[in-house]
Amino acid sequence: MDTVSIFMAFYSWVKDPVFVFDIGKTIVEGATYDIFKKLGASFVSRIRPFFSSEDEAQKYFEQICVSTSINAKNPNQDIINLFDKFTANKLDERVKQQFGRELRQWFSDHSDEITKILKETKPINEIDLIVYNFIDVYRLHGIPKSNIINMIPSEFGLKIKDFRDNESIMNIITPELLEWTSSFFNIHIAWLYGTSEKLYRCKSYLGLQELFNLVLEIKYIKEKNVKAHFLKAAELDYNSDIYQRMALFLRYQIATVNDKPIYKYIPIGREWNWGWENSRYEIKHIIYFFEKIGVDNIGHNVNSNIISNLIFGAIFPEGIADNKENRTWNPEDYVDLPSESRYAKEIQETQKCRADFYQRGYKKNISLEIDRIISDEGYRKYKESLLFNFK
Repeated sequence: MDTVSIFMAFYSWVKDPVFVFDIGKTIVEGATYDIFKKLGASFVSRIRPFFSSEDEAQKYFEQICVSTSINAKNPNQDIINLFDKFTANKLDERVKQQFGRELRQWFSDHSDEITKILKETKPINEIDLIVYNFIDVYRLHGIPKSNIINMIPSEFGLKIKDFRDNESIMNIITPELLEWTSSFFNIHIAWLYGTSEKLYRCKSYLGLQELFNLVLEIKYIKEKNVKAHFLKAAELDYNSDIYQRMALFLRYQIATVNDKPIYKYIPIGREWNWGWENSRYEIKHIIYFFEKIGVDNIGHNVNSNIISNLIFGAIFPEGIADNKENRTWNPEDYVDLPSESRYAKEIQETQKCRADFYQRGYKKNISLEIDRIISDEGYRKYKESLLFNFK
């Protein structure tokens, strides 16, 4: 199927009111990237009324730009999923339909221009894709091209002129620079090379102690202000055996650019079921542990598709983390006793769940891990104070 045929398949399907078009550069061998590179300002202007500010509309646009590609052979379900992913928690059904109408009108208004661009677009080659992905990783994290030089260690010997344009950047990209960028942002190296749709290579942490050790190391070596974002796709009820999906990602600051914090995200590559006791206890153990070591626990209500994309590594979590409207619950309410919080929930199993936490030896292992990562004698009292929280 050629580029124009693929586009017309999308365009004909836009008649459905529940619609979003993936403007990721990887679709249609780079054609959509060129479309929105040239028409992006018009697109943002069209969707602006659905957002609280132009910056928010621009951020929405940029997140879609780095979303995973749509399967050109069967785009319908992918388009629906992308619509849910980026709008389900911002727009009610009535507004969604209006949003769809505006998008259809935008495509109608620009159909001649888009068709012309598609006919002129050359398939993106592998090297160009690496350059685009490299730039996009920084832009996605709030770092414009002009500031990339300030993020990269001096050992790479780069200068500001190396970031003058994409061709200049192409000349300085090396496997070592891609590896460093991948590690710095926790981005899947294969995504940078354009060989994977996964933005993140998510680890499942089936053993909770490994997850606990990771967070301890981040908090006490890298950045003390760690936030844990818990996602749920349904109301939580421990008396119900209905499948209640939950997921988790971590976020902490790694830099500052133009007075703006730059964050690193660690999506956990598994889900939990609140309706199953063993799974529910696990997620409660995580919440309890985070609470006791001073990690901020934040609860979000999201669409089930967002959870699927998060654990697959196919979504950039910033939009979830920054969306205060979906922060509708407090995870710590589900692990606190009534004496600790007047909002405590599911208190009938709280003591049993805590007893299970200690029976699994987590407190002892936490003590050993702290000894490993904090060897300074001056931290002894701090360690004792921390462990005192685990009664």
